Amino acid sequence: KILETYKDRFVTFNNNMPDNFVLLRHDVEFSVNRALLIAEFETNKNVSSSFFFQVYSNAYNPFSADNILKIKRIKSLGHEVGLHLYVSHIQDNNYKELVSELNKQKNLFEKGLSLKCNVFSIHRPPNWILKYRSNNLGEMLNTYGESFFEFSKKPNQIKYISDSQHKWAYGHPLDKNNFSKLQILLHPDEWSSK
Repeated sequence: KILETYKDRFVTFNNNMPDNFVLLRHDVEFSVNRALLIAEFETNKNVSSSFFFQVYSNAYNPFSADNILKIKRIKSLGHEVGLHLYVSHIQDNNYKELVSELNKQKNLFEKGLSLKCNVFSIHRPPNWILKYRSNNLGEMLNTYGESFFEFSKKPNQIKYISDSQHKWAYGHPLDKNNFSKLQILLHPDEWSSK
């Protein structure tokens, strides 16, 4: 129903966003296999979205032979593949360390997967990082940049919707809203045919 509701508005992250868009983002926390199933389902519905993978994950190894094939398959289906940046170990307001860590994880991602990476999402983003409003950090697009995300409890232009922690804390994607710009975050691990 979500895919059908927004079917003509889906785009991926870029520096030239249209006036009317829906960004469909998937942060992969536990299962590359579940991400691939979602990617295949979306492709069958003619939808392209963005999948973000961790290089520091306790749940999966993105560089196992099997997962490399699955992540590359997601990319070959026409979806965007990027880095799900782990930042919990970085001291608050240390932007220099943030850029250094971004570059480090980007290099791991690109070398381990043999894929170019130019966009990232942040795993459990703290407010000090969300307050950084630039679309770019280093050479990468920031999914929480000002063109994609409005840092406000009552946004005026860009509505953010997420299924984080198994609940719709920022509204439901099928609720009527007047926003011409949406970012919907769905975690593949929380969705199944059952």
